[in-house]
Formats: sequence, structure tokens, C-alpha cells
Amino acid sequence: MPSKRLARFVGLALVVALTHGVGPVWAGQPTAADNHQRMLRLLQIDALRRGADGDPASPHAANYDEARANGLMHTLPDPLRMDDGSAVTDAETWWRARRPEIVAHFEREIYGRAPQPAPTVRWTTRGESSRTLGGVAVDTRSLEGVVDNAAFPGIEVAIALELSVPARTDGAVPVVLEAAVTGASRSSRAAGPSPNSSPPASRPTRATA
Repeated sequence: MPSKRLARFVGLALVVALTHGVGPVWAGQPTAADNHQRMLRLLQIDALRRGADGDPASPHAANYDEARANGLMHTLPDPLRMDDGSAVTDAETWWRARRPEIVAHFEREIYGRAPQPAPTVRWTTRGESSRTLGGVAVDTRSLEGVVDNAAFPGIEVAIALELSVPARTDGAVPVVLEAAVTGASRSSRAAGPSPNSSPPASRPTRATA
């Protein structure tokens, strides 16, 4: 179900605001810099690590050398060894103990955790279409998720999402989710659903599930 997976796509700072009643800071429309600083403050982040530089001559240049990229592979934890060092020797131990440990590591170190209780998201279909994505024919459903803002009515959140699956297939298939934060989602509710909805104008970020 997309609603469970997409709970993680709601910005952590936004969830904090909704669940803990963090009030607005600005009288007018905040700038991108204002939003950025407020998010850092909400997440209690003092500084950000510098990103990779597109200039190959820069000391901070992005690395494309496989040997350097994999230089720390030996430091990665063994997926079949528990945190206490004991080995995973059967499927029951994997599902009951080791897999939850790995999921917890990803939540703590990579994805982050959503504060509880996280607001619910109500999903509606705005349109369906067929297209080619990455050279593969797919069927795409344009969705809109409206976040329950009962905890903080001053904020209205609508998530524009496109869910694509390979065309003309049966059974379990990969799913591609394209999420875009645009102003079109709010106006589309007033205009009503469009069966020929096009992809969002801004370049979406992609996640596979």
C-alpha cells in the first residue's frame, strides 16, 4: 500500500510541526532560505556536511572511482550476524531478530523516524495514463495525498504522486513512485480530476519500492 510507504516521504520537519503544534514563524510568505533554516532548527542540526563538487579539479569533487568508492566495504556489518556477534543460522532468526535490527539501523542512520502519532494521509486518484519510463512501457496512476492537519489547521499539505507499474503484466511487479512538491496539487482539487493528467512540471525525485 502506498500510504504506508509514503508516510516516510512527508518531511520530518513538517511532521514535527503537525504533531507538536509548532506555530508559524513568519507573517508573510517564507523564502526558501527561511524554510531551510527553520528545518535545521526543528531538527536541531547545527551544520551540514559539504556536498560533492561537480568540478573534477575541486578537492571536494564527486568520486566515480570504483576502487575508492568500495574502499570501506569491509567496514559494513555482516547481514547474517546479529549485533551481538552471534550468527544467523536459520530463517526464523532472520525474520524474528536480524531483519528488525537492520531495519532499525536504516531508520536511525539513513531514513529517519517519523514522530508518533504521524498524521494520516488520504489518497485519491486524479488520473491514469500510459507512458514509457526508462525505456519500459508503464501504466501510471496520478495520485494526490491530503495530510490530516487537525493537529495544526494552519498548514495544508497535499502530496502529488505518480505510481507506475510495468504495463501488461500480472502478479507482483516493481513499483516506481515519483513524488513532486508543487503548487499544482492544491489547485487540482478545485478543478477536479483530469483523466489526461501530465507529470508534474518540476523534476520529480524517484524512489523504488
